[in-house]
Amino acid sequence: MEEVAAVSPIYGGIHCDRLEGDGLQCPCPTRDHPGTPILHTVKFLHGLGRFTPAHFQPPAEIIDDHYPFVLTTGHILQHWDTGSMTRCVNGLKSWPRKSGWR
Repeated sequence: MEEVAAVSPIYGGIHCDRLEGDGLQCPCPTRDHPGTPILHTVKFLHGLGRFTPAHFQPPAEIIDDHYPFVLTTGHILQHWDTGSMTRCVNGLKSWPRKSGWR
């Protein structure tokens, strides 16, 4: 964590011995800083976010008697993107089977 704090000071107060219990939330710039449980309570540091509405676009093919299926991609919380990297982690590989997910 010393190396991380050297390039990103908001992590300066995060050390292994302080992560016991409830842990810490960033930013936590110094060893005696309590962490920041709620970020942006007074103002946003870089201004407000810019939202752009997405307009509905109907599917190119609709369901009919010949093809009565809707296919969509799935997502498992513990796996990033396609799982090409995270599915190699034994702890994450076993999670879905233990909880009943298939």
